[in-house]
Amino acid sequence: MKRILVLTDGKAGHENQSKAFARALGYDFEIKEIHFRGAVWKALSYLFDHLGLHTLSLYQGFLPDLHADDGYVAVLGTGSGTFYAAKTIARRLGVKSGVVLYPRGYRISTFDCVLAPAFDRPASASNVIEIPTNLVANDAAFYETGTKAFLERYTPSTKPAVAVIVPYVLAVELPPPAAPRFVQV
Repeated sequence: MKRILVLTDGKAGHENQSKAFARALGYDFEIKEIHFRGAVWKALSYLFDHLGLHTLSLYQGFLPDLHADDGYVAVLGTGSGTFYAAKTIARRLGVKSGVVLYPRGYRISTFDCVLAPAFDRPASASNVIEIPTNLVANDAAFYETGTKAFLERYTPSTKPAVAVIVPYVLAVELPPPAAPRFVQV
């Protein structure tokens, strides 16, 4: 099966939205963590993008040795630490680039798909799809991972406690045009 390369900045909320988008499209995915070398390098990415320069030397961590025959149909990034890398790696592989959240400061027209929540106030463009809320991949693995992370971070109290859980579910379907524009090869 064809796959999407998902770039993450290590933030669970960003990674979860990428997983949700890939799953909504019906694709398998591989997750790779990537980080800028520092704040100066991130600032340079905005300048480089506007100059049309694309390099991964601004990053540390996962630096891909990828090839077009690796089976990826797209590269997806969520969060400002992944936007420039998603575009750069997609160009190297000759595949589509997509981002979740609005990549403010980067050239919007050079992404194949921008899936942006309304609260980001995205500019209107043919490659921008505005959605009413964030995406969530809320399967069993999502809850298991979240529970484990919570218990690692917080020690359960031995004192009596009361918890109030207020259920709130908002289900939103992706607009039909999202999938074809992003993964059409």
